[in-house]
Amino acid sequence: MKRPFKALRLLLLSLLFSCVTVAASTAVHAADPVADCSNGKFIGAEDSATGVRSFKGIPYAAPPVGELRWKAPVAAPDNSGVYEAKDFGPLPLQPTLGHLDKSAMSEDCLKLNVWTSDRELSGKPVMVYFHGGAYMSEGTAFPCYNMEYIVKAHPDVVCVSVEYRVGLMGFIDLTKVPGGEAYPDSRYLGLLDCLEGLRWVKKNIAAFGGDPNNVTIFGESAGGGTVSSLISMPMAKGLFHRVIAQSGSVNLTFAPQMFDAVGATEAFMQITDAKDMKDLCALDKDTYLKALATETGVPGLTGAAVLAGRMNMPLRGGNGPIPADMLGAEAMSAAKDVDFMVGTVADEWRYWVKLYGMPTLAENMAVYAATMDQRTNSIREQAGPLTANVDKALKSIRVDEDEWSKIYPNIWRYTAFNNEMNFRIPSIKHAQAHATAGGKGKTYMYIIGRRSGDEPWEGAFHSIDLRYVFNTPEELRRDGDAELAAKVLNMWTNFARTGDPSIDGFQWKKYDTKDRATMMVDDDGTVRMENDPGKEMRVLLSDFDPYAT
Repeated sequence: MKRPFKALRLLLLSLLFSCVTVAASTAVHAADPVADCSNGKFIGAEDSATGVRSFKGIPYAAPPVGELRWKAPVAAPDNSGVYEAKDFGPLPLQPTLGHLDKSAMSEDCLKLNVWTSDRELSGKPVMVYFHGGAYMSEGTAFPCYNMEYIVKAHPDVVCVSVEYRVGLMGFIDLTKVPGGEAYPDSRYLGLLDCLEGLRWVKKNIAAFGGDPNNVTIFGESAGGGTVSSLISMPMAKGLFHRVIAQSGSVNLTFAPQMFDAVGATEAFMQITDAKDMKDLCALDKDTYLKALATETGVPGLTGAAVLAGRMNMPLRGGNGPIPADMLGAEAMSAAKDVDFMVGTVADEWRYWVKLYGMPTLAENMAVYAATMDQRTNSIREQAGPLTANVDKALKSIRVDEDEWSKIYPNIWRYTAFNNEMNFRIPSIKHAQAHATAGGKGKTYMYIIGRRSGDEPWEGAFHSIDLRYVFNTPEELRRDGDAELAAKVLNMWTNFARTGDPSIDGFQWKKYDTKDRATMMVDDDGTVRMENDPGKEMRVLLSDFDPYAT
């Protein structure tokens, strides 16, 4: 669920995908970089313009097909074959939106990609990225996730991106389906995929010059939710040492009863006419993709009434790998010695204005305004004794009037309120739980307020931070964008190197519950520290359940 960066993200994606593995007799040319890994020798490519070497589509697990469908990932077996790794692997199965077509997708999607510079150097910090997409879409080959420019700017860093199962292949409750007792992991398979990818990294990243004992994981949106889950999981301990959660936190998970409330499993069974697990396991790719696009008559969490709109999230609790309370003692015991950075952008929800599929901006804006009304009124109706807090919070919000607020007076006020409830408050609660856990891990927090510069109403929309973190040249369009990207990326890579994101001339202070020091990026590109920004909203909304927002 990301804006396609003015069509760049989806443009010509069908040309980017091919299967990584070829015959073991593949010839190795002298100019080709080769990485000797546990599951084969992989032939990569070197970009003549940047000097960055990439190895794409490396399998880290056995294909999750046949008897392994809806099963926990199985590590890629050791072998000594030679394989070409010059193209991204396929997308995971997902709705066929935009320029995507089903030929770009496959269940055999558990691949990862590595970018590195001179592999003669060793002991480089490793940065592993998990993409967003609401746990239902996207993939590592999207242009906005190209990590080449990170390595070009910081050749002492090794970068990795990991593909994982999304949608109903990665997050569905099959435990109540006849025969489903053999599929207890179905509610968090995507997370288990990420764990398996990290195990591969720990075992093999030295072949690319990386240090397996200095691994930072990061992600945005659902990727932020992914890393927020991973840091809470005792079974993930030791696979990474630092975490950056961007615009995604503990609330992007489900308690067991939420799977029932969403009803995706039941709708999936009805649409496909499946009676049990045998029927589900017999579904072919075309039937599955057709089911995702089928109208159900009931809008899901995304607002879409198709089956894919009934998105699921990883299971929290329920005897799964994520503790029921991701801010509690068990989760913090796993997280307390890991350095943790968490933050948001200033206008998260404005990203969704253009995603309703209406012909014109005006029609999309009408649907968006109604959505903000509905969400805000629903929170207020369910607030109980906290209703007065909601009313005070709404009155305290100051927004600039524009052409749209003249038509829909509450549109940006309600947007700001939902930014706090859905993004900022859960992130603050995660930061303060980590900061008070009593471990060795340091805590940092940020807000990015740099506006897009394209449309006045867009503001600093959800995912705008990616252009700075990934240093994407095509997206650095505003005056000063390149300079800001250099600063932000330097912060992110310094954090990966040492656990301290400070840069020359700027000290990023640690977050604690006394000062609540927060790194701020203003619209003019200024980088500064501020103690407890938005304190009034934080105090008014702090008693809300972080998982319910």
